Amino acid sequence: MPPRHAHTTLDHIAQQLLSTQREAPPDLTLADPLSDTPIRVSLEQLRPYEHNPRTLRNPLHDQLKASIRERGLDQPPTITRRPGERHYIVRNGGNTRLAILNELWQETADERFFYLDCLFKPWTDESSALLGHLAENDLHAQLSFIERAFAVDRLKSLYEQEGPALSQQELARRLTAGGYPVSQSHISRLLETLEHLLPGLPLALRAGLGKPQITRLLALRKQAQGLWAQLPQAGEDFSHVWTRALQAFDTAGIPPIEALSEHLLSQLKPAPPTTATEHPADPQPDCDRPALPPADHNEPVRQPLGAPEADTGLDRDSALWPISAELDSPAPLRREIHRLAGALATAAGIPEAVIPTDYGLGFAWRPSPAETPLALSVHLLLGALLRAHDPGDWQDCQHLPAALFGQVLLGSYQLPLPGRPAEDIGLARLPDALLTQLFRLIRLSRRLIDLESPPAT
Repeated sequence: MPPRHAHTTLDHIAQQLLSTQREAPPDLTLADPLSDTPIRVSLEQLRPYEHNPRTLRNPLHDQLKASIRERGLDQPPTITRRPGERHYIVRNGGNTRLAILNELWQETADERFFYLDCLFKPWTDESSALLGHLAENDLHAQLSFIERAFAVDRLKSLYEQEGPALSQQELARRLTAGGYPVSQSHISRLLETLEHLLPGLPLALRAGLGKPQITRLLALRKQAQGLWAQLPQAGEDFSHVWTRALQAFDTAGIPPIEALSEHLLSQLKPAPPTTATEHPADPQPDCDRPALPPADHNEPVRQPLGAPEADTGLDRDSALWPISAELDSPAPLRREIHRLAGALATAAGIPEAVIPTDYGLGFAWRPSPAETPLALSVHLLLGALLRAHDPGDWQDCQHLPAALFGQVLLGSYQLPLPGRPAEDIGLARLPDALLTQLFRLIRLSRRLIDLESPPAT
């Protein structure tokens, strides 16, 4: 028979063991591998990447789901884990596949959808994780423009948390080095979209508004802002005017850019000019008109060369006719004519169609699809100024004067006449603000031709 103290010691040890079993074990996570390692995980252990650039439904979702249902998962996602966290996350792409596996597990309870044989890669940092998802998402199923913009903006913030502020050029270099080649100009459009378009067009952007429309909208904004800056009575900030105009056309589709342009131009009309003409032969610049080129703004006016020889009794528009001394030579005239031609093309949604030259009128016309009546009208007008419609037989081009002067300048085809009803000939009448710019362009072109032409004998 064992001594009494032995029983006491055994009882004490048993109580200690039972007490230890009742206490919850500490939450210990095994150290992750330090190199790439194949591991088997369950859906309960794996989470999607919470900063996934793709916020809209993957357009290939249904196709991928049908394939995984039939064949299983051919390409399991690569996974990683932040230090100290319990769950793994998808490392670079694969969030759609993970969502599909969860759907199929809920629908079928088939364990082949519950367990995954994945490749584990050690955690690096937040910016590398986001960049990997951005590159993979854009490679396999292209992101929308706004999704890409959000991701690049977040990456810029992450990089700047780790170091100094980045220029767009340096950001482009960092992204390209990380496996996502992108140009500085594209980064500029992405960030401008967040700043200037997202507040007014959230529905259109989230519905997938693409690069061609965004490029036209940003060009339209730049042109409208230039006109707005020339209005002395414009006390309101232009960004508010711009955002309100966008909101009026925000739908889950492509906004009608031509209608938006018309709407903006209607808001940019200046106050009516004064009618006092005590000195009609010596007009002063009318600073209230947006079509006045910036170079002439508030500058002293001299009697312009090349003025009409005879006094017709009609007052010249003070914003259209004067030419300052600084402008009155071929090179500055060509630059200003190019600016005005570019403004017309931009308002028509074809900014890429006008390119500068150091000869002729100062600009050339690059063929560009004219997808709207206004674009076709501007194409005809500027082409006529450049003699682009010169035919071998003038009788073949008799429709051009009627189109230019009848519809584009006047809108006469919208006016029913006896025996001739109103007719849609596929051309738009120029809005008043664009018509004023065209007249200024014509005035400067006439002066340039006078300077470049040999003197009359």
